[in-house]
Amino acid sequence: MRIALLTPYFLPTIGGSERYVYDLARFLSEKGHEVFILTTNLSPDKKVKLLSKEKISSIIIRRFKVMEWTRKLTRVFVSMYIPYEDVAKEVIDMDFDVLHFHNVTDLTFPVILWKLKTPKILTCHTLYEVTQYNWLVGPRLYLFRKVLSHINILHVLSQKDFVILEQMGIDRSKIAMIPPGVKLKKFYDSPERNGKVILFVGRISPEKSLETLLEALLKVKSNYELWLVGPIQDRRYFFWLKKKYLDRLDNKVKIFGPLHEDELIKCYAQADLFVFPSRMETFGLVLLEAMASRLPVISTNVGAAEELVKNSQNGFVVPIGDSKAIAEKIDLLLSDRDMRHRMGENNRKLVEKKFDAETNFSKILELYESQLTIKEF
Repeated sequence: MRIALLTPYFLPTIGGSERYVYDLARFLSEKGHEVFILTTNLSPDKKVKLLSKEKISSIIIRRFKVMEWTRKLTRVFVSMYIPYEDVAKEVIDMDFDVLHFHNVTDLTFPVILWKLKTPKILTCHTLYEVTQYNWLVGPRLYLFRKVLSHINILHVLSQKDFVILEQMGIDRSKIAMIPPGVKLKKFYDSPERNGKVILFVGRISPEKSLETLLEALLKVKSNYELWLVGPIQDRRYFFWLKKKYLDRLDNKVKIFGPLHEDELIKCYAQADLFVFPSRMETFGLVLLEAMASRLPVISTNVGAAEELVKNSQNGFVVPIGDSKAIAEKIDLLLSDRDMRHRMGENNRKLVEKKFDAETNFSKILELYESQLTIKEF
């Protein structure tokens, strides 16, 4: 098959949906399919000029130019401006078998291409932007529903989002729930764990609510060391955190920045517990990675946390912004090695059973094939 994965942002932008698209592309390519990633030329670093076309292994990446100011349009219209002719002609000429759109926080590509007859699948990495965005929900939801009328299958990553779409009146036969997964062989736990390392993985930006975790650490009684892994996306936010919290935590916080995959996996392996304090999330892929590494997890009630974490079995789910609850659970876990081990084992078993990347990406491939069969008739 010739498959197009269309996403508004892609690497070097680092986020859950960008990583998902890259991992899916690699899987499909390894299975012998022609894979193209169609995206924009937007970069987290404005000084970096991205190539309009490049190749990673056998995956072709095509970046379409958008005007920087049009990013502001996404707050209301959920779409940036790319001239129709620039995208449609190229997509038509490529004669794709499937168009797989990603991310409903920006509907640029689905809006431009909704009239094409090619089978279209839309992965809703989050529904937050069209259900919980205060006064902007109205225009966003209108455009989202308009797009849906041209989409063959809506793919969600969690049961929670499946239910939300049903409540919006979407026919359940049009919804496919296939969770993400991780490559299990890559993740392991290290005998070097010392019983005091708390790990956070994610970009440093306000929605990740790092202040909740740092506030919790001021209340923690146990001996600990916090490892922060991820890019500083919002420098103003970071310097606020530094002044308010980091400078007060002495040498107990180690900031790694973004890491290559092998270094990130090593951090998971050497940590003792994983904390996820986010106030808004898509699925929470880093939770799966931590669980695959046999780490107990403490997560706020965002994304798929309640589907992944069962209190006292493999971790704890706490209310958003509740630093006191996070502090209590950190103290509990750091003081009980047997509990950490038991929860870590339960997490590994859960990921092996339900969140293997090979298995779940194979289901995505089956979804493509089902739409080709329908197209033939």
